[in-house]
Amino acid sequence: TIPTWDDPKERRALKKGQVITIEPFLSRGAKWALDSEDGWTLYADTGDATVQYEHTLVVTEKGYEIMTLGN
Repeated sequence: TIPTWDDPKERRALKKGQVITIEPFLSRGAKWALDSEDGWTLYADTGDATVQYEHTLVVTEKGYEIMTLGN
């Protein structure tokens, strides 16, 4: 698991060939996302409108390649 906030103690580095997913959860003012009873759905602690997006990346020698973008 990669932390979703800055952790000064976190020292792991991504390595060539690793695959990660980045899943930002954006809202119009909420500080926290809460889990719903279904264990899958997230919602804003304030009830504000939210959006969640996801990209899968492969770490390369020169950086990364986003696999979920169309060519």
